[in-house]
Amino acid sequence: MKANKEFSLRVLSRYLRMNDRELLEAAYNIYKEDFLSLPRPIVQGHDATYEYVAQQRPEVLKHKPEEFMDLSIVAELEKSGFFNSSQQPIASLSTAFK
Repeated sequence: MKANKEFSLRVLSRYLRMNDRELLEAAYNIYKEDFLSLPRPIVQGHDATYEYVAQQRPEVLKHKPEEFMDLSIVAELEKSGFFNSSQQPIASLSTAFK
């Protein structure tokens, strides 16, 4: 979303079903802050699920929420340079939103 603003605005226009440039810019400015450059899970985002599961299975409280997340895939992709090369929109997606 952050790498190609015009592409992102076309996607927002399609899914928000509006063409008002000023509103689209405002939506873009809001949404771009929510998109992480690297897709790492946010531990706090799992708190509600963790607490819910703990009600059913109290033994889960013996573990940290981080123990239930596998960050190795993201780390491997980052190390390979995948995220650097994938910052540009995929050609087929770019043409789909013209």
